[in-house]
This record gives sequence, C-alpha cells and structure tokens, in this order.
Amino acid sequence: MYTNYSVWEAIQQELPPPYRPDHTTMPEEMYVSLSDGNRIHLDVYSPQNAKVTIILLHGVGGNGRLLSFLAVPLYRCGYEVICPDLPLYGCSEYSGTVTYPTWVKDASEMTSYYVRKGKPTFLFGLSAGGMLAYQVACKNPAVRGVLATCILDQRVREITEKTSAHPYLVKLALPAVSYMRKWLPDLKIPMKWVANMKAIVNHKDLARLLMADKKSAGASISLAFLYTMLHPELDIEPAEFFTPFILLHPEKDHWTDVSLSKVFYDKLGSEKELHILKGAGHFPIEEEGLQLLVRNSISFIERHRREAERGNPWEKIKLIDYENHMKSDSVRQLQVLNAMMKEQFAQYPVKSIMILGIAGGNGLEHIDPRVINHVIGVDINSDYLDACVSRYPQLGDLLEMLCLDLREDYTLLPHANLVVANLFIEYIGCACFQQVINQVKPYYISCVIQTDTEDAFVSASPYSRVFNDLDRVHHQISAKSLIQAMEEIHYRNVSQAEVLLPDGKKLVRLDFRRL
Repeated sequence: MYTNYSVWEAIQQELPPPYRPDHTTMPEEMYVSLSDGNRIHLDVYSPQNAKVTIILLHGVGGNGRLLSFLAVPLYRCGYEVICPDLPLYGCSEYSGTVTYPTWVKDASEMTSYYVRKGKPTFLFGLSAGGMLAYQVACKNPAVRGVLATCILDQRVREITEKTSAHPYLVKLALPAVSYMRKWLPDLKIPMKWVANMKAIVNHKDLARLLMADKKSAGASISLAFLYTMLHPELDIEPAEFFTPFILLHPEKDHWTDVSLSKVFYDKLGSEKELHILKGAGHFPIEEEGLQLLVRNSISFIERHRREAERGNPWEKIKLIDYENHMKSDSVRQLQVLNAMMKEQFAQYPVKSIMILGIAGGNGLEHIDPRVINHVIGVDINSDYLDACVSRYPQLGDLLEMLCLDLREDYTLLPHANLVVANLFIEYIGCACFQQVINQVKPYYISCVIQTDTEDAFVSASPYSRVFNDLDRVHHQISAKSLIQAMEEIHYRNVSQAEVLLPDGKKLVRLDFRRL
C-alpha cells in the first residue's frame, strides 16, 4: 500500500490545487487477483452513480498512484477511475517472468471485468500506456474510446532510437538483448539505463526524485520485458482499428516528440482527433496543458458516452435536417442569425468568444483572426462539432470544440471574453444559464431568444417532424425573465433589438455587460 510515498507527495506540491487529492478524493486501495496469479494493486476512485469507467494505464516510468493528477478531476466529474499498478511497478505483487505481453493480458483482463459491469468503459494510456491502451482495446471491442498522451510503435527502429537513453548504442544493444534474454530472461536492469528518463518531467528536481523511486521511474525491468516491449505484437493494425481515438500530446515533451506518435496516429482508421497540450512536458503537470488535457478528455468521453445513450433530443437531430428547416422560406432563421452574429462578433473589443449551441458553425465566416485569437464552440451533438471543423479549416487552432451537456458539465467551460448564445437558453433554462455564465465569467454576453406566436415554438416547415421531442427540454424564455436572471448575477442589459420573421415570430437580441 502507498504509505508515506514521498515522491508522490513532492509532485503534489507542483500541481495546481484542483488537481491534488484531498480527504474527499483519496482513492480506495485494493488488490485484485488475476488468472496468471498476479495480484494487482488498484487505486479506485468511485463516485456514486458513476457515468462511465476510465482505466488509466501508466507507462514504464510511472505507477497508478502517480496518475492521481488526472484521476482526481475525472472523479470530480462523476467518473469511476481505476488506476492499476502494472507488474514491476508500484505495489503490485507478481510471480514468474514478467513480459510486456503480461501487461497486455493483465490490463485486458481488468478491462473485460469493468466492461461486463455495464458502464461505458474508456482506456486512457499515458506514455507507454498509450500503446498498451490501444492493444487492450483491440482485445476488448466494447471499449468506447481510447485516450493517449503518446502512442509509439516500437517496431519502428527510429522511434526506439529517439526515445532511448543512448540512441547511438541501440543498434548494438538490440541484438545483445535478443541473445541474452534467451538465457537470462529474468535478469533485471534499471529502466533508466534504457529509456531517456531524464526527460520524464520538465522539472529537474522531480525528475531526480522519480528516477530514484523504485516504484516508478527507478524500477528495474527484466530482459524478457524489455525485448517484448520493443517487439510488440499487434492483434489489429492501425488501418483496421475503428475504436474512437484521441491523442492528447504534450507540446514540450522532450522525450517523445509528437512526430513520433504521428507515425502510428496517422495510420489509424478510426474516428480520431489530435490536441496539443500547450506548455506541458511528457509528465503533463503544467497548469495550462493540464487544463487542456482534462477539458478535451472529458469532451471526448462525453461525446462517445452519449452516442450510446442519446438522452437529449438534440443529439438525434441530423445537421442537414436542422439547417434545411432553419433556412426554409417559411422560417429563414439561419439567414437572420447569420447577419446578427456578424454584428455580435464585431460589437465588443474582445479576443476570445464562446458560442453556445454552435451547431454547424453558421456565422463563423465572420470571425476575423486578426482580432479574435480563440473561438470556443460548445454543443451537445458531436456531429455538429465535426461539421464546424471541416467547414472552417481556415480557423485552424483558433477553433476549439467542446462536446458537453451544459446541464451537467458547465464546470468544464473555460473563460471567454464574450459569450454568444443564440436560440440556446431555451434548451437549458435561465437557472442553468446563470451557472454557465458564473463559470465562464465573460465581460459581455450577447444572446438571441425567440418570442413565439400562439403556434408551436418550432416553426412549420417540411422538416418540423424531426423536432417533435424538443418539448421535453424546451423552456419558455421572455426578455423580462432573462434580464432579471442576468441582473441576479450582476450583468446589466445594455441593448435590445428585434427582428420580425416570416411566420410572425420575432428574434430578440439582448446584450449584457458585467458590472
């Protein structure tokens, strides 16, 4: 068990407070016995009514306890998080010769157990744990998604050389290891002799602590483990892999450059996405990168969790049906909103804009990258967000997409100078919108609501039928009630304008400034 674990305690001092465990977020420690006789130590973070299970897999310089910096914010989001110590590391107990296939087998057996419990299960691998997560997902097709901070195909000798402690010796060492492991498979050598452990974290003192720690970067591995790790056997090649995948790669990783991960990532046949963690090292504990790591991880997890559940009617509405309805002659809201958004984007002296309910990105062509340096699009429908990215490639890294249900996930929103919420508040209500604004803390808010006639709130068109379920989540919002709600959280109404629609309804634009 982890008692007085000084290395872990030292790392906590370098973390931003939200990523440190306290008495309410410390894991439960337990052991599980696997079919190969190994007793695996687990750190288990298990909230009531957990939405998903996430299994965090460390690499060859870590252990389960060192992943608390990621486990804690995921736990606080309502996820069950399992952090095993893989054999040779941490507090796990093992017998016989431990090889890399031992890791794959043990991690796969644990994953199968959690999959059978019925909750959506995700694998999250850090460092060498990234490829391990991929291999385990190949054996467990029910896994909903794979997250990784790097994914290194050690079958490519250039990758082995560039990540080793002594690149110039690799060509000599590999044949020697191949020969010796046949006669001395259990002979152990420190992992820091093999891998470039000095670059595990961008903090010299912490790197020294980790390399001296027998439970993590200072651990020793057998020749059998080393050889099999450098000669992995994949059940499925990347082109035939179809589990959703996200690569969350540290920007300042001095051990495994992103170009090395892209060798494998670019071949993946699955739905995939790549995010760079600004300012983060290989062990990504720097605040800006850590925020991006957590935010994009949760967005990915929520997107793929909801694909199975589809609990909100907006998740079932196809973008083509939505946009055809909105631009039809009897509705014409898409065209009107486009013109209104052009004015909203230019109205205030801001650098960052958050667009709630961004849908397919109507109006994004009015973003001027010379003025705006960050646009955050939020929507509950992942297909809408994918369309935004494909339609506006000129925005590049300026555009950040977050797949979130703001009725539950508003605490994950980052700060923005301006919040734009057009025909959106009606679907979360004023109280939830207050929570969103208190989280984002914008200087300005610009929103559009619809005032209805006596007819249904959805205007008539050939596509109206696809909106039949929206009444389950619709809230009637008036200008008066919205102004009052904003005043309660110290935002003053500074302007109001109306546009008449073909069917007699009105779009009302209301702008607010923080007091």
